[in-house]
Amino acid sequence: MDYTAEDFMYYKQYLNTISTVLNGYFEHQKDYICCKEGCSHCCETGQYPYSDIEFKYLLLGFFKVEINEQQKIIKRIKTLKEDYRNCKNKKDFYIAMCGCTHFD
Repeated sequence: MDYTAEDFMYYKQYLNTISTVLNGYFEHQKDYICCKEGCSHCCETGQYPYSDIEFKYLLLGFFKVEINEQQKIIKRIKTLKEDYRNCKNKKDFYIAMCGCTHFD
């Protein structure tokens, strides 16, 4: 599906609304939430499908940055994937990456 600039404008408004609501939940429940900014353990291990518009919105942002920044992003992703693949203790990997200590 092709999306228009207007579609992305509405999607961004949606994200802002959701972020405001979620930030309120996080603030209210901060004593019980272990994750910190940058943590992605639950997102990576959970089953959270993303929609077509989410994927295209991410790509839109990616292609807006300078080519050297795109190359840095790609290099960082490859490095993280390789580090994860080579890591014998996945829990230690997540702790080192984001300080996350909440595991099943």
